[in-house]
Amino acid sequence: LQLALKRGVQRRRQRTARRVKATRAHVMINSRWRHEQAELAKLPNKNLPSRYSWLQGLLTDIVEGRAPQVDDTATAEKGTPLFVVAGACPNMVAGMQCVMYTAMERASGKVEVDFWWIKPIDKYGYPSSHPSNESLTLQKETLSRHASGPYKNSPGRSKEVYEPLAGLLMAGHATGGVSVQAKASSRAMRASRASR
Repeated sequence: LQLALKRGVQRRRQRTARRVKATRAHVMINSRWRHEQAELAKLPNKNLPSRYSWLQGLLTDIVEGRAPQVDDTATAEKGTPLFVVAGACPNMVAGMQCVMYTAMERASGKVEVDFWWIKPIDKYGYPSSHPSNESLTLQKETLSRHASGPYKNSPGRSKEVYEPLAGLLMAGHATGGVSVQAKASSRAMRASRASR
């Protein structure tokens, strides 16, 4: 009987110790989270890299050379995504939107780098403007460029901000012994960085 009582007391002490440890960990995590939120509130852009998980499938496809074919709905020209710039220009309508740079094959046969917005949608299919929404997915319609309509995603006024990067890729710009350009690989168009 004494042995059973002793074991019961030991189990209760162990449970209490586990609860205290879990509570301390929770308080520490909560405190860290509050500090991060306070720091984030000071910034003009509230988006965190961890909130762009909706890009994972597209980025994996780009890296593995199996990026989806995209098109410009106004011209019917086809292209291949090269990379995405995330978090650079949040707005009230689509706070998590990103710029996708694409190698487009023009009607003339020439390949040019173009870019447009891609956007997430929430689990109900609505565009998301809330950066803390964790259940976002890529709005597939925005993979293609739309000059008008419900999926309008052409760069508009932001074109002057993002066009210089497209120009660098088109020109095969070299600086500091590094060349950056869009070129065809065995599987798809890619943005490459090669030492000279």
